[in-house]
This record gives sequence, structure tokens and C-alpha cells, in this order.
Amino acid sequence: MKRTMGIFLTLLLAVGVIPFMGFVASAETEGDYSYKVIGGEATITGYTGAGGNITIPATLGGYSVTAIGGRAFEYNETITAVIIPNSVRTIEQRAFLNCEYLANITIPDSVTNIGDAAFSSCDRLARVTLPSGITSISMGMFDYCISLANVTIPSGVTSIGDFAFSDCQKFTAINIPDSVESIGKRAFSGCSMKNVTIPKSVTSIGDRAFGNSFGGTVIWNFKIRCYKGSAGQAYAEDRRLAYDLIDGNSTDSFVRAFENLFQMIANLFVQRW
Repeated sequence: MKRTMGIFLTLLLAVGVIPFMGFVASAETEGDYSYKVIGGEATITGYTGAGGNITIPATLGGYSVTAIGGRAFEYNETITAVIIPNSVRTIEQRAFLNCEYLANITIPDSVTNIGDAAFSSCDRLARVTLPSGITSISMGMFDYCISLANVTIPSGVTSIGDFAFSDCQKFTAINIPDSVESIGKRAFSGCSMKNVTIPKSVTSIGDRAFGNSFGGTVIWNFKIRCYKGSAGQAYAEDRRLAYDLIDGNSTDSFVRAFENLFQMIANLFVQRW
């Protein structure tokens, strides 16, 4: 009886474990890359190559590469440009954090999720096109990318996270699509742009999201374009920033011209003293 029960338990374990084994991560290497396999798909976990311009492989060990793992290229000082294959769906947090010489990265539309601080502190990153399928700009995604001048935010994005573009000193313009509902704190603080249009769709704006120069002082001639009764107007008034009403009438425009002039002078005075 005991022997029969032992055989029965062994069979149960075999039946339970064998399907599960396909989902257990295993550490592997191929060429310049280390990766793990989960559920029959590969996630890149590291890179040991010579750098320069690299094209990430679409398969490793016969498995489709579907993710760039967290910290996979973090602090790499050799890569200068990266092409990501169409097989990749996810770029995890801090994947390319502080890649000092990374100047250009190509992200395919297959990517639908990019983690926090994925490209933070990439000093030389000057050009990037975000994939159309993402719905959020994660926290600190491009924080401190001091060479980045502009990014097109896809029309499906609903949220821009805290510090998303904070201290991107060469960032001179941004088009916020009508799909965006929330903008996190300091999302664009430290950027060089002098104006921004905030659509009606935005209902939440975090502290110092706009209008602060590198170092935190108010940009004296910064101006917001917004709608009556909107979060954009409330933010401008709360932060004492000049603003124009997109849906304002001639009287509104006349009043705003004088109030904006007064506010800009006041901001300049505060900035200098």
C-alpha cells in the first residue's frame, strides 16, 4: 500500500513539475549577450561586447528575444547606438541607465512597455522615437538626458510620469497629445522650452511640472497655453506663471496681456534677487 502511494505521489509530482519547468528562468549566454528564458521567451540580462553601434539579436539560443531586462546595459560606457528588434515588447526599468556614450536608439513599435528610468542620465542621447503602442511615459524615463532636444509623444499616451523629462536642458519644445490625462511632478522641470500647450484632456499636473529652469528657478518668460477652467489654467495660476486662454474671448486676451506682463516682470525680479 505504501509502495503504491509512493508511486502515485511520484506520478503527481511528475505531472505537476514537467509543465511548470517551461516557465522556470534559466541563465544562458550566447555571443556578447547573457539572457534568461521564461515561458519559452528570452530576456536579455547583460552585454559584454565591444560596444559601438549594436543591433540586438531577435533570437538567442533559439528563443525569441521579447524583453530587454532591468539594468541589462546599465552604466555601459562602450555602446553608442542601439537598434532593438521587432520581437521585443518590453524594455524594463533602468535597462539603459547612465549609458554615457549612447547617442541614438531605435525602438520598434512592437514595444508597448518601457520601465522607470530606462534611459535616465544618458548624457549624449540626442534622438529617440518612441513606439506608437506605449500608453505611458514612465517615471524618470529620460531624466537628465542633457543632450535630448525633443521627443514626439505618441497619441495613445495617457500619462507622463514624475521626472519623465526632468533636467533635459536642451529640450526646447513638446507637443502633448489630447490623450494625456496626467502629468507628474517635475515632468519637464529643467527643460529650456519657453511655452507649452496643455490640452483639455489633462486633469492632473504635478508640482513643478513646467516652468522651472535647470536648478529650480522660475523661467521668467515662460508661458502656458490652456483652456478656461482647466488643470492647465489652475497650474499656471498656482505657480504664478503667465498663460493665454485658447478658448478666451477678446476681453480675456486683453486682460491676460496685462496680467502676463506683470507676472513676467515679477518673475524676472524674483529670479534676479
